[in-house]
Amino acid sequence: MNGHVPSRPTLRPALNILLAAVLVAAAVYLIATGSLFLPARWQPQTGILFTGASLYLLAAGLIALAVFAAAVARAWRRGDLPPPPADTVRPPPDYKGLILARYGYLVAAALACLIAAFVLAQHVPNPALGQAAAASRNIAHA
Repeated sequence: MNGHVPSRPTLRPALNILLAAVLVAAAVYLIATGSLFLPARWQPQTGILFTGASLYLLAAGLIALAVFAAAVARAWRRGDLPPPPADTVRPPPDYKGLILARYGYLVAAALACLIAAFVLAQHVPNPALGQAAAASRNIAHA
């Protein structure tokens, strides 16, 4: 024996793959719906509407994050990247830096897509409140 003890597989790669699957599913859902409205936190009568290019950029950002999660999981499984310390829930900052140094381009692409999506999105009144107000006017006139 050379003293090398193989590390047993942890739950982290499986959780990363699950995260990647959820992110891809969310991106597919966004593209399938055609639009997404996010109400403002303190003023729900207004919000941000993602349609067209902004919606596709939002989905692309989610897919880039999914690729990042899957790439890290793959590197853990193949042994290309040492697993984080097993006794910690949060890895130390130098370990996070190692991951970002190796896969930072994916994080940068995701951030660029997400920032561009928010810049291109439209600030509009809440469409649900507009429909509710129109419905209440129709009931009042009936």
